[in-house]
Amino acid sequence: MSDLPTTSLLLEIGCEEIPARFLEDAEACLKQQLEAGLLGNRLLGSPAGQESGPPLTTQVMHPSSTPRRLAVYVPGLLVRQLETPRRITGPSVSVGIDRDGLYTRAANAFAERYNAQVNDLKRAWTPKGEYLALEITEAGHNALQVLAEVLPVAIRGLMVLPKTMYWTQKAGPRFVRPIRWILALLGEGRDAQVVPFEFAGIHSGEFTFGHRLKGNAPIRVTGSDDYVAQLRNHWVEPDAEVRLKRVRSE
Repeated sequence: MSDLPTTSLLLEIGCEEIPARFLEDAEACLKQQLEAGLLGNRLLGSPAGQESGPPLTTQVMHPSSTPRRLAVYVPGLLVRQLETPRRITGPSVSVGIDRDGLYTRAANAFAERYNAQVNDLKRAWTPKGEYLALEITEAGHNALQVLAEVLPVAIRGLMVLPKTMYWTQKAGPRFVRPIRWILALLGEGRDAQVVPFEFAGIHSGEFTFGHRLKGNAPIRVTGSDDYVAQLRNHWVEPDAEVRLKRVRSE
């Protein structure tokens, strides 16, 4: 697993001011929803100790928040989905093998459909009886393609928060506060790519925003380190612990 190439993911949901009492739960919920989506789509592997696949590339995901943003950083995302074994069931043994023990036309057609030979067919028991089956390896898609479907689902999952609202139309997506921008970057620096998707009429991009009262121009981001530096340069502290210490000291 350690030999598999990895990259990083940065997701930020920018919105109108979130009540402070919601931030901790919102952070945890975003982390949970995103982790479930990445794990389910084979971009993190499988938890250590399970036999369904290799262990996680990293056990670390870094959520953060400010009154106007929820963010999460994933430092060890697979560049491509893990390959996974898959069993495909074909015709029953009674249909696929004749009385002389020879493969029938149905068995041959099944094998050809998956570019296999009839000698690759195995017998497998199912609740309906004994069937012919093929064991194949399902190739993975690249992370950018998969994330375009995973990220909007993770954001929609935050509808489980205690109070959500709609602002586009009654049947539209709901969120804790109206979403105003979405930053979604795969990779760092020159290799960074925007994960393209749309949610609630907002298209993802490579821009964040600083303090609302000290300038509202979009700020281009090239990765996680740049993201933190840009926010601090524009009067926003993304680390809640640092904000707390600063409030106490002042």
